Amino acid sequence: MARSSGFLDTLLTSPTTERYRVGISLLFLLGVWLTVGSFSQGMPNSMLLMAAAVIGGYMAINIGANDVANNVGPAVGSGALSLGAAVLIAAVFEAGGAIIAGG
Repeated sequence: MARSSGFLDTLLTSPTTERYRVGISLLFLLGVWLTVGSFSQGMPNSMLLMAAAVIGGYMAINIGANDVANNVGPAVGSGALSLGAAVLIAAVFEAGGAIIAGG
């Protein structure tokens, strides 16, 4: 049984969207680099601290993606949610969890 694909599902699986995702990830890592760099000026080993922060940011992206896949994968696979709805729900609740518990 084939499911109908909505606009959001098509958008999330297009090759152009993949470039945007990579670009947003790189902008996030650049932001981490610049933020830590501005706070660590004059400190010894500031370059090491900046590199460690970028690695930590990269790991945060990977862990978040893994959590989302584990949480919404069964719902999308069974057809209970479309891919677009699952991504929207995951984005809201992952951000909410980070804001509330990450404090």
